[in-house]
Order: sequence, then structure tokens, then C-alpha cells
Amino acid sequence: MGFVWVAFWLWLYRPPREHWLVTKEELAELEAEQSQNRASGPTGIGAMMREWVSLLRYRQIWGVFLIRFFSDAILWFYIQWLPKYFADARGYSIEDIRNRLWIVFLPTIFAALLGGWASGYLIKRGWTVDRARKTVMVVTGLMMMSSIWVGTVHSDLMALLLSTIALLAFYGYSVNTLTLPADLVPPRLVASVSGLSGTGAGIGSVLFTYMVGRLADLVSFTPVFVAVGLLPLFSLVMLRAGTGRVKRVVPE
Repeated sequence: MGFVWVAFWLWLYRPPREHWLVTKEELAELEAEQSQNRASGPTGIGAMMREWVSLLRYRQIWGVFLIRFFSDAILWFYIQWLPKYFADARGYSIEDIRNRLWIVFLPTIFAALLGGWASGYLIKRGWTVDRARKTVMVVTGLMMMSSIWVGTVHSDLMALLLSTIALLAFYGYSVNTLTLPADLVPPRLVASVSGLSGTGAGIGSVLFTYMVGRLADLVSFTPVFVAVGLLPLFSLVMLRAGTGRVKRVVPE
């Protein structure tokens, strides 16, 4: 599938000036933005480092870090631990895992597209970026709490359904968290803030993965699923208290 994607990318990718899908208005906007970045951005490694460090003064940047610190662990839990749970707690064989667990992950292909479309649609309808992003994130964040009951229901089918809902909601939530850096900082700093938020996601996932292993060994997977279901609440608290209003906080 990767080679198929490479062929498609080679056909589709072009510099903006040569791309048949880029309108004159879009090209003018892109080139004006690039000119502004070159004019306003720091020159030299020292100046760039100082600008990167200055980002840490903004609570909104730490908010994005903590949003992903709590939320991304949900994805890695399902990828790494769901087969183990169904094998240990529900007696699934390797064949059962192969034949059934893919059902949980397949719908996520569409969830990321839907989550991005939903916030974009609301913005086009006149909603502010802040209201649109938070509405989609609150709805999907609450849906992720379906994880709480995965370890308690008797039906395997219901456990799979609840897991599917949680993963669907995660991707709808996640695609909006990935846009927050572009909402908060100028284009020249988006990659830096995205990298910082990715660091938060990595640290949170490592720590939570370790906690899952310990808790599952000492007790069972039931409290683990409760913890997974509560993680979105912590992430939403960081969205409200840390990031606050979604708007540009770092000047051009």
C-alpha cells in the first residue's frame, strides 16, 4: 500500500506555482505568507533557538503539549494492548484476534476526515475557530469515554463496539489537536510547536503504557479501561485551562 501511495504522491505533488489545483488567489496568499516569514523570521541558529525557547513562556503552548500528553496515550493503548486484553480476559486465540479485532480499527480511516470536515464546516458557517474546534473536541472527547465500560460488559461484540466508538472519537479529536499549533502561532513556528506537542504525546504514551502493564498485572484490565476512559477528560481540562481561547497568541 505504501508503494501505491508513493505513485499517487508523485503524480499529485507539485510546487504551488505549478499545481493545477492551486488558484491564483491561493498562490498569491501563499507567496505573501512566505515573503512575510522571510522578513519577520529570525536569522541564525542563535536567534532561532531564542525564539524557540520564548515559546515556552506561553501557557497555550504548554496547553497543546498537555492535551496530547493525555489524549495520544489512548491510541497507543488500543494498538498495543487491545489484542492482549482479548486474549487474556476473553480467551481469544490468535485466529480470533486476526478475524475480529480489525473491525475496531477499520472505521478510523473515515473518522479523521470527518473530524476535520466537521470543524471546517462549522467555521465556514460563521463559527469562530475557537468555538468550532472546541465543539468537535468536546463531543469526540466525551465519546472516547466509552472505553470505561469495555472491561465490564459481558458481550464480546459490545466490547468491540465500545472500543470502536472510542477509536473513532479519538481520530476525530486528534485531527483537531493537530491543527491547534497553526491556530496559535505564525506559520514559521507551526513545526516547532507541533514537534513540542508530539513530544508531549510520546512522553504521555510511554508513561501510560508502563502503568497499563503494572496495573493489568496487579489487578486486571477493568481499571485500565476506566483510566483510558478518563484520559479524555484530563485532555479537555487542558484544552480549557491551558490553551484557553483558540486564537493567535504569538505575534507575527
